[in-house]
Amino acid sequence: MRKGLLVSLLTVSFLGTASIGSATVITFDTVPIVSVASYSESGVTFTALDGSSFSAVTDPNGTKGLLSDPSPRIEFKATLPSGVSQVSVDIGDFDADPDLLVLRAFDAGNTQLAFTSIPIDASFSGMDTLTVSAANIAYVTFGSESPSVNGSSVFADNFTFSSAAVPEPASLALLATGLFALGWLRRKQR
Repeated sequence: MRKGLLVSLLTVSFLGTASIGSATVITFDTVPIVSVASYSESGVTFTALDGSSFSAVTDPNGTKGLLSDPSPRIEFKATLPSGVSQVSVDIGDFDADPDLLVLRAFDAGNTQLAFTSIPIDASFSGMDTLTVSAANIAYVTFGSESPSVNGSSVFADNFTFSSAAVPEPASLALLATGLFALGWLRRKQR
Protein backbone atom coordinates (compact mmCIF):
# COMPACT_ATOMS: atom_id res chain seq x y z
CA MET A 1 0.00 0.00 0.00
CA ARG A 2 2.72 2.47 0.99
CA LYS A 3 4.81 1.53 -2.03
CA GLY A 4 1.86 2.16 -4.39
CA LEU A 5 1.21 5.53 -2.81
CA LEU A 6 4.89 6.43 -3.12
CA VAL A 7 4.95 5.46 -6.82
CA SER A 8 1.83 7.60 -7.37
CA LEU A 9 3.45 10.55 -5.61
CA LEU A 10 6.64 10.25 -7.65
CA THR A 11 4.68 9.91 -10.91
CA VAL A 12 2.66 13.04 -10.19
CA SER A 13 5.87 14.83 -9.18
CA PHE A 14 7.71 14.02 -12.40
CA LEU A 15 4.72 14.73 -14.64
CA GLY A 16 4.05 18.11 -13.05
CA THR A 17 7.56 19.55 -12.78
CA ALA A 18 7.29 22.00 -15.69
CA SER A 19 4.74 24.43 -16.94
CA ILE A 20 4.42 25.44 -20.56
CA GLY A 21 5.86 28.85 -21.32
CA SER A 22 3.28 31.33 -22.53
CA ALA A 23 3.25 32.50 -26.15
CA THR A 24 3.09 36.16 -27.12
CA VAL A 25 1.78 37.18 -30.56
CA ILE A 26 2.67 40.51 -32.16
CA THR A 27 0.32 41.35 -35.04
CA PHE A 28 1.90 44.72 -36.01
CA ASP A 29 -1.53 46.38 -35.87
CA THR A 30 -0.05 49.30 -33.89
CA VAL A 31 2.99 49.92 -36.13
CA PRO A 32 2.78 53.42 -37.62
CA ILE A 33 1.96 53.57 -41.33
CA VAL A 34 4.84 56.02 -41.85
CA SER A 35 8.40 54.75 -42.20
CA VAL A 36 10.16 53.93 -38.91
CA ALA A 37 13.71 52.78 -38.08
CA SER A 38 12.60 50.54 -35.20
CA TYR A 39 9.47 49.30 -33.51
CA SER A 40 9.12 47.78 -30.03
CA GLU A 41 6.24 45.76 -28.60
CA SER A 42 6.00 43.16 -25.81
CA GLY A 43 9.74 43.39 -25.10
CA VAL A 44 10.74 42.74 -28.74
CA THR A 45 12.50 45.38 -30.87
CA PHE A 46 12.22 45.10 -34.65
CA THR A 47 14.75 46.73 -36.99
CA ALA A 48 15.92 46.24 -40.56
CA LEU A 49 19.25 44.39 -40.65
CA ASP A 50 21.03 47.41 -42.13
CA GLY A 51 19.25 49.96 -39.89
CA SER A 52 17.11 51.33 -42.73
CA SER A 53 13.40 52.05 -42.41
CA PHE A 54 10.29 49.94 -42.79
CA SER A 55 6.54 50.44 -42.81
CA ALA A 56 3.35 48.65 -41.84
CA VAL A 57 1.36 47.88 -44.99
CA THR A 58 -1.49 45.60 -45.99
CA ASP A 59 -0.06 42.10 -46.42
CA PRO A 60 -1.42 38.99 -48.18
CA ASN A 61 -3.35 38.13 -44.98
CA GLY A 62 -5.31 41.36 -45.46
CA THR A 63 -3.88 42.72 -42.18
CA LYS A 64 -0.98 45.03 -41.32
CA GLY A 65 2.45 43.50 -41.80
CA LEU A 66 6.03 44.76 -41.95
CA LEU A 67 7.72 45.57 -45.27
CA SER A 68 11.20 47.03 -45.69
CA ASP A 69 11.24 50.45 -47.40
CA PRO A 70 14.52 50.65 -49.38
CA SER A 71 15.26 48.99 -52.67
CA PRO A 72 16.56 46.35 -52.57
CA ARG A 73 14.48 45.40 -49.54
CA ILE A 74 16.25 44.27 -46.36
CA GLU A 75 15.61 41.36 -43.96
CA PHE A 76 14.35 42.10 -40.44
CA LYS A 77 15.95 41.55 -37.04
CA ALA A 78 13.91 40.99 -33.88
CA THR A 79 15.80 41.37 -30.59
CA LEU A 80 14.06 39.27 -27.94
CA PRO A 81 13.71 39.32 -24.15
CA SER A 82 15.73 36.70 -22.28
CA GLY A 83 14.56 33.09 -22.02
CA VAL A 84 12.93 32.78 -25.45
CA SER A 85 12.99 29.22 -26.81
CA GLN A 86 10.65 29.34 -29.82
CA VAL A 87 9.86 31.92 -32.51
CA SER A 88 7.35 31.80 -35.38
CA VAL A 89 6.56 34.40 -38.02
CA ASP A 90 4.24 34.50 -41.03
CA ILE A 91 6.16 35.52 -44.16
CA GLY A 92 4.92 35.79 -47.73
CA ASP A 93 4.03 37.99 -50.66
CA PHE A 94 2.01 38.44 -53.78
CA ASP A 95 4.79 39.43 -56.19
CA ALA A 96 5.48 37.70 -59.46
CA ASP A 97 8.88 36.40 -58.37
CA PRO A 98 10.01 33.28 -56.52
CA ASP A 99 11.40 33.75 -52.99
CA LEU A 100 13.22 31.71 -50.38
CA LEU A 101 11.55 32.58 -47.04
CA VAL A 102 14.05 32.34 -44.17
CA LEU A 103 14.10 32.49 -40.37
CA ARG A 104 17.32 32.23 -38.35
CA ALA A 105 17.81 32.19 -34.56
CA PHE A 106 20.98 33.42 -32.82
CA ASP A 107 22.32 33.51 -29.28
CA ALA A 108 23.83 36.57 -27.59
CA GLY A 109 27.27 35.67 -29.01
CA ASN A 110 25.92 35.83 -32.60
CA THR A 111 26.14 32.04 -33.03
CA GLN A 112 23.38 30.67 -35.24
CA LEU A 113 21.24 28.27 -33.18
CA ALA A 114 18.52 27.29 -35.68
CA PHE A 115 17.49 27.89 -39.29
CA THR A 116 14.45 27.12 -41.41
CA SER A 117 13.38 28.10 -44.91
CA ILE A 118 10.50 27.60 -47.33
CA PRO A 119 10.81 28.20 -51.09
CA ILE A 120 7.79 29.80 -52.76
CA ASP A 121 7.29 30.06 -56.51
CA ALA A 122 6.31 33.08 -58.58
CA SER A 123 2.61 32.13 -58.60
CA PHE A 124 2.38 31.96 -54.78
CA SER A 125 0.16 34.56 -53.13
CA GLY A 126 -0.18 34.31 -49.37
CA MET A 127 1.77 33.71 -46.20
CA ASP A 128 3.67 30.72 -44.77
CA THR A 129 4.61 30.25 -41.12
CA LEU A 130 8.25 29.58 -40.28
CA THR A 131 9.24 28.36 -36.78
CA VAL A 132 12.57 27.84 -35.01
CA SER A 133 13.25 26.40 -31.57
CA ALA A 134 16.42 26.54 -29.45
CA ALA A 135 17.43 27.42 -25.92
CA ASN A 136 18.26 31.06 -25.16
CA ILE A 137 17.42 32.73 -28.45
CA ALA A 138 18.66 36.35 -28.22
CA TYR A 139 17.47 37.48 -31.65
CA VAL A 140 16.13 36.23 -34.97
CA THR A 141 16.46 37.45 -38.55
CA PHE A 142 13.75 36.84 -41.12
CA GLY A 143 12.70 37.74 -44.65
CA SER A 144 13.61 36.33 -48.05
CA GLU A 145 16.74 35.60 -50.04
CA SER A 146 17.68 34.78 -53.62
CA PRO A 147 15.94 34.06 -55.96
CA SER A 148 14.00 37.13 -54.74
CA VAL A 149 14.22 39.85 -57.38
CA ASN A 150 14.26 42.87 -55.05
CA GLY A 151 16.13 41.70 -51.95
CA SER A 152 13.87 40.66 -49.08
CA SER A 153 10.69 41.65 -50.90
CA VAL A 154 8.26 39.90 -48.55
CA PHE A 155 5.82 40.84 -45.79
CA ALA A 156 6.06 39.71 -42.16
CA ASP A 157 3.08 39.27 -39.85
CA ASN A 158 2.00 37.46 -36.66
CA PHE A 159 5.37 37.30 -34.90
CA THR A 160 5.04 34.77 -32.06
CA PHE A 161 7.55 33.94 -29.34
CA SER A 162 7.48 31.82 -26.21
CA SER A 163 9.79 31.20 -23.31
CA ALA A 164 11.12 27.89 -22.09
CA ALA A 165 9.06 25.86 -19.67
CA VAL A 166 9.87 26.71 -16.08
CA PRO A 167 9.59 24.53 -12.98
CA GLU A 168 6.55 25.15 -10.80
CA PRO A 169 7.42 25.53 -7.10
CA ALA A 170 4.49 23.31 -5.98
CA SER A 171 5.56 20.51 -8.31
CA LEU A 172 9.15 20.74 -7.11
CA ALA A 173 7.95 20.54 -3.50
CA LEU A 174 5.87 17.46 -4.35
CA LEU A 175 8.90 15.86 -6.02
CA ALA A 176 11.05 16.58 -2.96
CA THR A 177 8.38 15.06 -0.70
CA GLY A 178 8.23 11.93 -2.86
CA LEU A 179 12.03 11.54 -2.86
CA PHE A 180 12.11 12.04 0.92
CA ALA A 181 9.41 9.36 1.36
CA LEU A 182 11.34 6.98 -0.89
CA GLY A 183 14.49 7.48 1.20
CA TRP A 184 12.52 7.01 4.41
CA LEU A 185 10.98 3.74 3.17
CA ARG A 186 14.36 2.44 2.09
CA ARG A 187 15.88 3.26 5.46
CA LYS A 188 12.95 1.61 7.26
CA GLN A 189 13.38 -1.60 5.22
CA ARG A 190 17.00 -1.90 6.37
